[in-house]
Parts: sequence; C-alpha cells; structure tokens
Amino acid sequence: MPFFSHYISERQKRAASKASLQSGMAPCLACAEQLSARDKNKNQKENGSMAINETVVKRSLIINVEGDTDGKTKSHTYNGIKQDAQADKIHSAATALGGLMEKAVVGVMVNNRVSLDEAL
Repeated sequence: MPFFSHYISERQKRAASKASLQSGMAPCLACAEQLSARDKNKNQKENGSMAINETVVKRSLIINVEGDTDGKTKSHTYNGIKQDAQADKIHSAATALGGLMEKAVVGVMVNNRVSLDEAL
C-alpha cells in the first residue's frame, strides 16, 4: 500500500502514485495536485504549448526629429511612461512635446520592455 508523505522525494512520489493508480487507490489530495500539475507542465513543454505571461516592465516614449542637413534624425527618449497609458494619450503628449522642439517631428515610437514568464 503506498504511503504519501510530503517529505519523500519526487521520484518516490511518482513511483508511489503509479503503484496507487495500478492498485486502484487514490493518493492524498495535496500529492495528487502536485503530480497532476507536474504532468500537465511536462505535457505542455513536450507539445510546445506552454502558456507564457507577458508583463511590461518599462515603457518609454521616443520622439524622432529632423537632424542636421545630412538627412539623419535625432531621437529624444522620455522614460517613466505609465504601463496602462493609452496610445492616443501618448501620441497627444508626443505631439505637444514635439511642438516645443526647434526641429520638426519625424516620428513617434513607444518602446516596451517586456518580461516573459511561464504560466503555472
């Protein structure tokens, strides 16, 4: 008869789980949840369908303006943009800042630094 303890190794848990399933006995609830989550993650990794969470870590506004006469542009970067700021609000702010610059605005960009984590 398998005995489930939270102090035994994962290998022992797998062996005990396999034995309990073959004998028709169910493992304790905590061990069964751990084993099913482990098997689910293993299957997702094998199938390449692991869910990934994206989290915006840093956001910055980049305003490109005309450069010197050689055709190059100059960029002005503004950090600390709110992560939940809407695109139209960011563009309005960029247009307002661009109106204060000596050279004409050529383009507006938003740079998002994103952290990727595996979903559990």
